[in-house]
Amino acid sequence: MENYILTVGGISSLDYGIYVLDSNDEDSTTRDYESVQVDGRSGDLHFDNGRWANVDRTYKCVCMENARQNIPAFVAAIMSSPGYKRLEDTLHYDYYKIGVLKGEVVPKFSRMKDAARFDITFDCKPQKYLKIGERQITLSGTNTIMNPTYFDSSPALEITGNGQIGIGGETITIAGSTETIILDLELGDCYSKASHANKNSCVTWTDKPVLKSGINNITVASGLTVLMTPRWWHL
Repeated sequence: MENYILTVGGISSLDYGIYVLDSNDEDSTTRDYESVQVDGRSGDLHFDNGRWANVDRTYKCVCMENARQNIPAFVAAIMSSPGYKRLEDTLHYDYYKIGVLKGEVVPKFSRMKDAARFDITFDCKPQKYLKIGERQITLSGTNTIMNPTYFDSSPALEITGNGQIGIGGETITIAGSTETIILDLELGDCYSKASHANKNSCVTWTDKPVLKSGINNITVASGLTVLMTPRWWHL
């Protein structure tokens, strides 16, 4: 049986002698909506909240030596900082998830030696982020970009200079910027690349642009240098 490696926020299970045997990667998310019943009317009304629900990702793992020390040490390491973390595993080399540890980790120890099997579960955002979507694209003038997925993506833009950027009919205006800035369209946040200082005052738009499924037309004003990280994802 092949042994796979799990990496959580840059912490590798390999450093603790821990390997992944399997995971429930085929479990799908659900659309988040509210169901309302109306007197005298058959069937529920559904109000779409415009989002997908989180999903559990469970890894079945094994530690073949020093399990009584290595498993708690691995869990402590990934719990040492709060919040969501990037999850990568060598079963699925083409995408990563974003999740946070959920519940307890309870090892089942072998009677013969200090080895154990255990499950570890993460509460994950619904997206499977494609690693090809992390490749930066240089934009200038008129551009055509193909979103290879069925889902709109919210890219990150690294911008130097001032002017306008058009994405799919929406316009971003950069004004008053004196340094390279990062515009994160997923978070709706803009900050200095060098100092991470808030730069939201340098950016305006009407509706937040997205890269829709299929072909997207993008224009960049002269005098702007733009690098785009498209962040393609699927479910």
